[in-house]
Amino acid sequence: MNILGPTRSTLPPRASHRYTGEQLPSLKDVKHDVETLKRWPDFFSWLDTDEGLQNFLVEMDYELKDHPIALTQLVIWSMFVPSLLKFCRSVLAEDVPEEILQEYMWIQRKNIRCFTDMPQDEQISKVPGEFADVNIEYNIYQVRLVNIFGSHSNANDGPKLLYFRQNLADCLLSPQINQMEDGVAEYATMVEEYKSHLHTVDSPNEQTPWLERPMLFTRYAEARVLCNFLDHETKLLLERCLEGMTKAKEKINDLPLHFILTRMSLVLVLHVLDVEPEKQKAHTDWTVYHLHKRPQFKERVLEFLFRSGQLSHPVLAELPADWYQDKPYTEKEARSQERRCAHCERERPVVQKLKVCTTCKLEYYCSEECKNADRPRHHTQAYIRSHVSADVLKQLDTASKWEMTNGNFNSTAVIHALALPLDISRARTHIVVRTLVPDTRARTRTVRDKLHVSELGVFKIEDALPLIQPLLRDAPNVEEARSIVSQMLLQDPDNVRVLCLSRTRLQDQTCTLGVKIFTFPQTQIRRMVHDPTWRDKVNGDRPPPEIPILRGVADSEFDYDLVAPLTLRNA
Repeated sequence: MNILGPTRSTLPPRASHRYTGEQLPSLKDVKHDVETLKRWPDFFSWLDTDEGLQNFLVEMDYELKDHPIALTQLVIWSMFVPSLLKFCRSVLAEDVPEEILQEYMWIQRKNIRCFTDMPQDEQISKVPGEFADVNIEYNIYQVRLVNIFGSHSNANDGPKLLYFRQNLADCLLSPQINQMEDGVAEYATMVEEYKSHLHTVDSPNEQTPWLERPMLFTRYAEARVLCNFLDHETKLLLERCLEGMTKAKEKINDLPLHFILTRMSLVLVLHVLDVEPEKQKAHTDWTVYHLHKRPQFKERVLEFLFRSGQLSHPVLAELPADWYQDKPYTEKEARSQERRCAHCERERPVVQKLKVCTTCKLEYYCSEECKNADRPRHHTQAYIRSHVSADVLKQLDTASKWEMTNGNFNSTAVIHALALPLDISRARTHIVVRTLVPDTRARTRTVRDKLHVSELGVFKIEDALPLIQPLLRDAPNVEEARSIVSQMLLQDPDNVRVLCLSRTRLQDQTCTLGVKIFTFPQTQIRRMVHDPTWRDKVNGDRPPPEIPILRGVADSEFDYDLVAPLTLRNA
């Protein structure tokens, strides 16, 4: 079996979020197209030139007319390598098999040229029709550009030209290609094109584009730092990135990591420029504090701390020696990592402080505005918690902390129970149902030892909807619950969301029953090998959890198809 992409995963490649719903061609067909290119290298090298293409059209008695040659090339290439063309347009860049990275970049450059050679007002009018089974002799240009490049989802996304440039830039910056300066140049061009786009759509952020799309500027700044472009331009760019990430309204993946990298990079640039020593010290102290709090970022941070052939990073001298050692989280640290604003979901260090709700002592908020906005949702829970006995409240708090604890029972056990390393699509069709009970023989004071999982099973979401529906707000019936669950489990290229029905039993009575969402990075799942003995490891040295009885519905743990083609099991 082929090992795909930088994650070394055996799961199929993912389609980009810009092409949701589009079926990727099979890797077999894609690699067949690549072999076609290699089988006749001289012919395809000739066809890949403007002169060769024009001669080909003359020999085949086709007319170029006034259509841009770059677009004509794509139409011709769609005849010879249709699967490769569609795959390279739609696949998530990090999932591209290493052996076809060069072909992937070749297609991205062709897509980019097609946009840059043709004025935007002509990009649709030149190419109506359908991009499939093209009859070149009679209808060479009856293709649909929206099918080649996708459609603009909204003004903030910018033109698809940015999408293709970012695909190319990410490949150039990858360890496999390692053409860093070329990658930086692509990002620089991308930034200028995005500024032009904001002007075209009359964006209110035309003069402050880093507020419209902060991650574009952040990735550009990080690339400049890795290339050791430690100048005033990089300094200004990093400062704008901090502003953009701080004010960002949309959810940004790995935002705390990028926030730390940006401030850490500012330390280096200020040090090299020998300016603003007070700011340099403030950024250094802040970075060291938050790196110490988040050792999980160590691998990525080291890439920035140890840059090839350059001066030592100022942050290195301030990091404690034990930061480089691999050591497990304490339970307190693990729970702290889980804390985020209950309303906007932002976490530290992006927000300076998270204040606990004084009524429920459970939820955290980054501001009074978020607390007030979340009041309709949170009011009932806060009221109940404020009217139960101290003993019950203490036990409920223990259960809540247990569910936030970083342990096998809240991570790998859930992944293996659903068999996600075998079929990642089960995250949208199946639910984990578990029962937590106090552990009366707990030998330590740690939270993870105060409860254990007495029951754990996997069921089809459709079968469990009657149980889920009463637990959801705004779900008066099963049909509404089905719609809400579908929205809750919407996946993206970076994360997989899993539904868990969790109940806590105290003194042989169910005290809490709720629906919990686990979010796992797709990369984490794609690096795992399914462990069929997962159940034996959930409770440590205690007996494994039993399979719960859910209103007579059969457990669906083993209803996956091991012989189904991987392409049918894509998320």
